[in-house]
Amino acid sequence: AKQIEEFTDVNEGEKEIMKLWNLHVMKHGFIADNQMNEACLLFAENNAAAIVEQNLQRNFLLHLISMHDFNLIGTRTIDKAMARLLQRQAAKRDEEEEEEENRLAEEADRAFAIQRRGEQENSAAAVKEQPESSGASFVNVSFEVEPEPSVGSQDPNRVPSPLPS
Repeated sequence: AKQIEEFTDVNEGEKEIMKLWNLHVMKHGFIADNQMNEACLLFAENNAAAIVEQNLQRNFLLHLISMHDFNLIGTRTIDKAMARLLQRQAAKRDEEEEEEENRLAEEADRAFAIQRRGEQENSAAAVKEQPESSGASFVNVSFEVEPEPSVGSQDPNRVPSPLPS
């Protein structure tokens, strides 16, 4: 891994794929060219989550194409390996959407609970403020009345009132 970091002609994504690939090959002991199809499919299966999370899909595709250029794997392996990544990508997207839906639902539940608590507190306060019931109820209504304009002023929107007889 230290030597990979010293490469200057590859980007960080390519370096990350190389590190993952080297660990994979060493862990499973792949040594022969005829094992590379299986190695790539197993790598895609085992590392799909990391590849998708780090957005390394294109780097992995370039790795597969490079292996194809050296006649180590076939196009069918490339298709299958990328299909596994796409499945993982779709599953990750579904998980994220579900998490977002759950977060929004929890947020709505909290807002609703706060609103309900406020309504209950307001209704409890209103009950406390009301005087003892005497059987009669009164409604107190107030409104503002505009003053009558002076006799000499004319309002074009006002219909003249009839003169008293």
